[in-house]
Amino acid sequence: MSWRRNGEGRSGVALEEREAELRPEDPAAILAPANSALPLWRKLAVAAIFVALLAALGWTFIGEDGSEPSAPVTVPSTTAAPATTAMAGPPELRNTGEDFNDIVRSASVLEDWVYQHDPDPKYVPLIKHPKCECYKEAEDGLATLKAAGQHHDSPGVKVHKVILRDRPRPELVTLYVIIEGLPGAIVDREGNVVRERPPLAPTGFLEDWVRGEDGRWRTYQTSVLGPPGEGWEQW
Repeated sequence: MSWRRNGEGRSGVALEEREAELRPEDPAAILAPANSALPLWRKLAVAAIFVALLAALGWTFIGEDGSEPSAPVTVPSTTAAPATTAMAGPPELRNTGEDFNDIVRSASVLEDWVYQHDPDPKYVPLIKHPKCECYKEAEDGLATLKAAGQHHDSPGVKVHKVILRDRPRPELVTLYVIIEGLPGAIVDREGNVVRERPPLAPTGFLEDWVRGEDGRWRTYQTSVLGPPGEGWEQW
């Protein structure tokens, strides 16, 4: 089993440490939670920073079970924009097909747009699987922002790399994604800052994505790996 970048090439030492424990041959075990191979002190440091970022972004990886959508899903129509925000329609969501780099980036762009312009839980089923630990918390975070009349003043995340790690079966892929948390703020209807969003240095995540009966890929599971290996910009 090789590490691949968009299908070929090495993806770095940080990923090699996880090969034995993350890809059991039992299909049921493939979707089991993954454990980081980082030293304990480093995991705690990364986790502390990441939890602070996610608390400000309004989403974390804590959720509940649910059933998989069985019909095609389209981006819902938008609600009225806050008085301080000029809003066009949501960006196109391209989470079908085989271009996982484009799929992840498109989902991230839509998620950023939702938090900035229309924080509504109706968007969550478009990009997150109901059984993902991220699903319920994303719903709750968006519902809280909507009820309070708050939104983000800028994009929250930048996707640096999307690397195909494994594909144990056609409807399941494991991706290594390097994400940077961008600084910004949560603001009210008048644009007043409610709280700041702390930044996060580029950080590696191991993500399982599953394809539903509607042909759309959704996040199923995400694990924090920590800072990427040296020279990751050239991977």
